Amino acid sequence: MFPPGFQVTSEMLWRATLVFAVIDAAFVPILVWRIDNATFRQFKWALVTTTAIFMVQHLDLGVRQFLGFCLPLCVSDLGALADSTSLWFAVCRR
Repeated sequence: MFPPGFQVTSEMLWRATLVFAVIDAAFVPILVWRIDNATFRQFKWALVTTTAIFMVQHLDLGVRQFLGFCLPLCVSDLGALADSTSLWFAVCRR
């Protein structure tokens, strides 16, 4: 998936944050212009529900990525402890 030796650095994360902040800063005025307060209040619970579903899905994706990619690397580094600990064994068995 990534080239050998690839590492995500803090600088890369800060740059990505800056890019998304600029994109958000460009689109927020457009949303304010297009959606008036009354319409926004009508969509209150639809927005709450949609946001909750979106966040739960992304949290689930993040946890699955961690368990599928990072955890086996941690387990392989632990050696004998990974073999003797039932929790690690149960997680890595899948």
